[in-house]
Amino acid sequence: MKLVWLMPVAFGKFSSDEPLVLSDGLNIIMGENEAGKSTLGAFILGMLYGFKKEGVTRVYRTPEYERYRPWKGKEYRGVMVYENDGQRFRLERSFDPDVVRIYDDSTGEDLTRSFSQDTRKEYDFVAEHLGLSQKEFRNTVWVEQLGSVQEAGLGPEIQGKLESIVYGGTEDVALGKALGVLIEARNRIKSPRSTKAELDLVLRSVEDLEGEAAHAMAGEAEIREWLVEASECRKKKGLLQDELQKGEAELELARYRFLKGILAQIDDLEEQAEIYRSVVSETFWAKDFPTDLEDGFARANQEIDSASLRLSHLREELDAASEKRAALRLSLEDLESSTVAGWDEAGVASLYARFLAAKAAAAKAGRAANDARRALREIEEEGLSKGLKDAEIDQGLLKTADEYMETCRMAESQKSLLELEAEKSRAAVLSINPSSASGWLYALALGIVGMAVVLTVMGWPPSLYLFGVALAIFAAGSYRYRKIWQAKAQEQELADARVKEVQQQALVVESAQQVLSEFLSTLGVSSTSQLRILAREVEDYRVRLRHAQGNYEVAHGNWFEASQEFSVAEKELAAILYSSGCLKVGEAIADGAVDALKKKLAEIQSLERTLKLLDERDSEMEDLCNRLAANQLEAEARQKAIFDMAGVASAREFQNKARAQRAYDQASKALSETLARKSALLSGRDCREVQEEVKALLSKVDHELDHVDGSIQGFQVTEKELEEKRKQVESLRNDLGQIDSKLLVIENSISMKSSQGRSSAEIQEDLDRAREAAGDLELVRDGLDLAYCTLDELSRHVRRSFAPVLSSRVSSIISTLTGDRYIEVKVSPDLELSLVHPEGGNQVPVTSLSGGTVDQCYFALRVALAEAVLRKSSFPFFLDDSFVQYDDKRLEGALQILASLASSHQIVMFTHGREVEIAQKMGLEHTLLDIP
Repeated sequence: MKLVWLMPVAFGKFSSDEPLVLSDGLNIIMGENEAGKSTLGAFILGMLYGFKKEGVTRVYRTPEYERYRPWKGKEYRGVMVYENDGQRFRLERSFDPDVVRIYDDSTGEDLTRSFSQDTRKEYDFVAEHLGLSQKEFRNTVWVEQLGSVQEAGLGPEIQGKLESIVYGGTEDVALGKALGVLIEARNRIKSPRSTKAELDLVLRSVEDLEGEAAHAMAGEAEIREWLVEASECRKKKGLLQDELQKGEAELELARYRFLKGILAQIDDLEEQAEIYRSVVSETFWAKDFPTDLEDGFARANQEIDSASLRLSHLREELDAASEKRAALRLSLEDLESSTVAGWDEAGVASLYARFLAAKAAAAKAGRAANDARRALREIEEEGLSKGLKDAEIDQGLLKTADEYMETCRMAESQKSLLELEAEKSRAAVLSINPSSASGWLYALALGIVGMAVVLTVMGWPPSLYLFGVALAIFAAGSYRYRKIWQAKAQEQELADARVKEVQQQALVVESAQQVLSEFLSTLGVSSTSQLRILAREVEDYRVRLRHAQGNYEVAHGNWFEASQEFSVAEKELAAILYSSGCLKVGEAIADGAVDALKKKLAEIQSLERTLKLLDERDSEMEDLCNRLAANQLEAEARQKAIFDMAGVASAREFQNKARAQRAYDQASKALSETLARKSALLSGRDCREVQEEVKALLSKVDHELDHVDGSIQGFQVTEKELEEKRKQVESLRNDLGQIDSKLLVIENSISMKSSQGRSSAEIQEDLDRAREAAGDLELVRDGLDLAYCTLDELSRHVRRSFAPVLSSRVSSIISTLTGDRYIEVKVSPDLELSLVHPEGGNQVPVTSLSGGTVDQCYFALRVALAEAVLRKSSFPFFLDDSFVQYDDKRLEGALQILASLASSHQIVMFTHGREVEIAQKMGLEHTLLDIP
């Protein structure tokens, strides 16, 4: 296994969108203090194992979970790509919410569900690909700053793996687990404090047999009581038989009357059915009439009538418009003869305005200034009325509104994530498979059988007891199966809790939306978009105000230009008025003359516009007439096609056939319902069978009919009444059956009690057998004790045999690290280290040496353990400032060992920079990387 690249998307101080690519061999990641080396190391551990405590059944977060939350943003996730046995895997992990996905990096296939989960709900892909638990990982291939010493209790864990290596088994089939199974099997037979073990039960059985003789005398008195009870039951049975006979006769009479009522109802239904058949026969000719044509016929008929009426109105409008057009043209010819060509009302008004403006330059300039001042005042009043003059809509208010909007969005996003978590919890419940829970126990039993076979071949005497141990372990599988079912129930409770979290988050979303609404209401708006519109209106008002102020200033400078325009405007206006006859020569220009001219020109324009509108209206009405005529022809064609499909020639025939078809459908439906009611009354039989049953019942109840009303009503019995009679008879039969059963039980009890009396010799035989069983169980218990001792001795033998191998490898590494100062290290079966002093030759614990030497010894032990336990040709080593206590000479030795390991293993080292300098000085091949 090796890492290909890392990308802490949002982790602690990191917010990266570019991967940190690692290579084979030695990778040195350099950075100063607080640069993020420890954070990057924690990211690798978190991606592989998560931040959950080991060895617990419920999920508890480690302190690193909160320590490395992102400094900014809401995401808390990362991506890692690693390679194992030539296949690349892409690992995506979200720490909050806790979601892990493992993909095939080449094909994109989701492989997450192919890995199982441990008690922490963590997928075991690292254990499968690397073969190390989190604790083993941190104590072998992961070496932190001043952290080479192993955790307490690691010895037994590593020993189990070493034992499995020696015997060629799997990691789960370990002698330590086998010893635990043996203790459990022995306790099932008898433990010092047990009360319900197998041996306890057998001993209590002995006590029960000893007391059985005391109960023999009580059996005879019990038989006498049963005889008295049997006599009373026989008397009660005779009374119930008489009552049952009477009830069966009443049931037959009720059945007869019920069937007679059904036959009467069937006759009524036959009469109704005959009426419906007659209607069906009369309207059968119209049954194939297409009912969907009626709507089409109605629409086509309506379109024809509407088009005809509209065409008539349009033609009347065209005639009236033609008469009006002729009158307008006569009026226009009279007016055009008394006007000046080339002038219109707008031109005359413009010229007259120039004349009036130039007539009194100063006054007009003053009025222009007044107009500008008035416009300025209107804008100011508009600002006051709308509240725009003093309004201050700054960017701070807009930012606050955006923050409230973002809060709402984030609350809704969190709700979506919680819904996703709830869905994943439900999937986790479905993923728990109890059938595979006891597989390791069966594998353990098979491994012990294999060891027993090996020991048998070697001639080891206690091997026979190992076969018994294997059988006991098989029995333990069922217990493990039940425990997994309980775990699945706990997962279901967790899923229900997450559903409640979704409901609570919905309330948070509603609260955030309420806060946003209240903030906007204080500003007089209902949304952030309205707030932005208000801000734009304030800015637009200020621009128009500045423009009006500029216009007022310009008006004061334009007054003197008016006098120059006056003479030109006067001459031109007078000439037009003289030519049109509105002003006589020598008369002063007056408003009346100008108004008279404008009136003539306006009237001409009005007549021209009216004529133009009439022409356009005529054209539109002509087009509309053509379209209406085409629509009328199309509707008539559709109506003709409908008649053809219906097989009729006129609208009257069409309507008659439609009514006949509806009558046919109604009669057919009523006939089907009537026949269904008849079939329901007969309950699957025909009428002849019912009549035959009535005839058969009549012979049985004929003598009872004299007391019954002979009318139809007298024979009517409801189904409910008949069922009540049947239940009464059935109840009598049940009571009689219970009496018979009770009598049978009493008689059998008397017979059994009479035949079960046993002699003291028979009781003694059972007692002897029980005592023999107790002796057998004690023998099995002793055998399990012997098997436990045998396996324990085997475990000690394995550890003693493997200790020299570890000692040799650790000594080789220490020799290189210390420059041959220390060349011999001893490793105990419990992984405790001691060192042979080179001067006195005495063996001393490493804890009595300097801190740097202790760190070197445990670093060497980690390397040796990793090589021994993993049994892989390639796996990674991680070192986080692991050599801070080494001097340069010892550091050169450590780097030399790492260089040799780098030929077959990937090594990732975090350092301040000293290691880089010495590696470059030694000419060691390495890849230098910077903290992203």
